[in-house]
Amino acid sequence: MRLLLILPTVLSLAPAPPRFYLKSNSYSTTQENTFEYHKITDNKAKCLDGSSPVYYFRPGHGIGQNKFMFYIEGGGWCYYLQGDSINYCSFRAQTQMGSSKFDTQNMQTPKKGILSASPVDNPDFYNWNFVYMRYCDGGSFSGTREETYLDKETGTTLYFRGWYNFLAIVNDVKNRYALSPTEIILSGSSAGGLATSLRCDDMNDIFPGVDVKCINDAGWFSEAENFDGKNIIRHHYENLVNLHRPRKSKYCEETRDKLSCWLPEYFSEYIRNNHLVIQSGYDDWQTGNIWFAESVHERSVIPGWENCVAPGTNMKQCSEGQIKVLNLFNFVIKHSFASYLKAGNHSVFLHNCSCHSHIIFRRWDNVKIKNWSPRDVIGQFILGKTIHIFGGKYGSNDSCDL
Repeated sequence: MRLLLILPTVLSLAPAPPRFYLKSNSYSTTQENTFEYHKITDNKAKCLDGSSPVYYFRPGHGIGQNKFMFYIEGGGWCYYLQGDSINYCSFRAQTQMGSSKFDTQNMQTPKKGILSASPVDNPDFYNWNFVYMRYCDGGSFSGTREETYLDKETGTTLYFRGWYNFLAIVNDVKNRYALSPTEIILSGSSAGGLATSLRCDDMNDIFPGVDVKCINDAGWFSEAENFDGKNIIRHHYENLVNLHRPRKSKYCEETRDKLSCWLPEYFSEYIRNNHLVIQSGYDDWQTGNIWFAESVHERSVIPGWENCVAPGTNMKQCSEGQIKVLNLFNFVIKHSFASYLKAGNHSVFLHNCSCHSHIIFRRWDNVKIKNWSPRDVIGQFILGKTIHIFGGKYGSNDSCDL
């Protein structure tokens, strides 16, 4: 862990992570909210189970007709072969998180967040072209293993082709819609947020000369030992690297460390496009799965911490002593941005509420620091502003309870 920079509390404006698939029966049914379904036909592009990757498209209109938002779906990773959870590739390949065979041909926009078609809830992007990139490779759109992998115990043939899925989807959008974009935003949540940072500068190869900005929502996974001294996140990700052979971030300078071009705190300083991270310093996925997990293979929380780190509780069931320990992890997360902030065009909004993801849910506009919400920060970011906003310790932010 590199602790190079002491950051003030607020700098003025200058099982696996949950899957964010959008179910059509949950949202408005107006035509402008409906996404078109497209299945990719490409020899290299494959979901884990070998099915074809899918994306959904909603056309823009008015002044947004030449502006494009690519959103990468999240939903964790598969690090190992056999097991009975989505952390295991053979299991995951039989679910919607590793296959497109369960996908429906219609999807509709959420009422809140960056994908909303409402000019009230989403004034900056409601009329943009939207591409919703379905996540089915288990490796944050980065795997480059071209040969198939046979799981001899289950007989399952697995494909680790995330990078080829990314290329195929983006190029299909470009060719199908004869794009002449004036502005592109690549965004994503959780595992999709990590994918956004990894693939951010690759967009310039596909769209040369176009202004590209990137938004990583809740995808800043920092290396920190857990409460028992185990480095769970490194164990997981080193196994993932061996299986998927992920493509590195475009300009990352590789070292002997397998994760030097995978964990954002190590590679993100090399991202050249304007880049924004929206993150909780008390991320409620990392608390239960990384910081206070007992096992590196199954989600098993360290005894005594089950209620404190339960997702959705906003740490209300934590003791005073447990809050103090969580404050240490917030400190680690905050200081993991030191190298990233060396670049003059890198922005961050790090708040002190316990949640995971923001930009397609209610946290989009109700988590605030000094009256700044993720929606407000993104609105300034797309105008070319650099934002550095850091919250304090847990308990100092009333918006966490909204």
